[in-house]
Amino acid sequence: MKYPSHRLSVALTLFLILTVFSASCSSRQTSSPSSGPSGQQEETTLQAREDKREASDFESIQFTPDPVEPDATLVISTTGNAEDVRIHIPGASTARGPLPGSEFWSRNQDQLDLARVSTGMWEARCTAPSEAGVYPVSLIVTRNGSEQTITKPEWVLRVYPADFLNRPSFPTPERAIEAAIADSYPGAKIDTIERRPLLEEDRRNEAYNRLYLVTFTLPHGTPVRRPGRNSEFFYVLKDGPSGDWPVLMSGSGP
Repeated sequence: MKYPSHRLSVALTLFLILTVFSASCSSRQTSSPSSGPSGQQEETTLQAREDKREASDFESIQFTPDPVEPDATLVISTTGNAEDVRIHIPGASTARGPLPGSEFWSRNQDQLDLARVSTGMWEARCTAPSEAGVYPVSLIVTRNGSEQTITKPEWVLRVYPADFLNRPSFPTPERAIEAAIADSYPGAKIDTIERRPLLEEDRRNEAYNRLYLVTFTLPHGTPVRRPGRNSEFFYVLKDGPSGDWPVLMSGSGP
């Protein structure tokens, strides 16, 4: 039996159209970004970028001035995206009330809120701690209702008297004390240098702030010291994570 040629042509054309349409639908389903391994990979990449962006926030803290004198006005600033930012400076306290326009530290209340001054920029104006010393600091950052503490070894607040950076410094606290005794009491012989814990109410970090009791013998008396065996307390500070040790102060009591 023979079929007309025009009928065969029509049937072949319909078959080709259906084949092309079916292939097109299959291709669209395969390339859809909303499902399958490629969609999951894209979501993972976006999350990694977001995590990297957040990790790059709060790379530094600026203290103005640095170092700052005790009880002087201090400006603290940092940069990053968050809902809330606080700074934590363990041991920070002031012996007097706040300066005009300043926040201030109270004993056992060593955290301070930073205000958002513009997009991604945070700042606090406060009174510097009354006690000279080196204070490690950290940031407490709130994102999506969750708190995160950020700290770095180089983040330290330096509170120094006006002339402190001009004082001689040494690789160890003991060397600094020996030089101070030799300068104040020529001819003195040091008997012992004993490290002592900071006073109970002194919450400064002992990695940077140390107290020593020194006993020494004087061959001759001075206007304030009798000849023979004497003792004196020394506070010695380390000028930052990689700094040397100058003597902060000394006296008959801690």
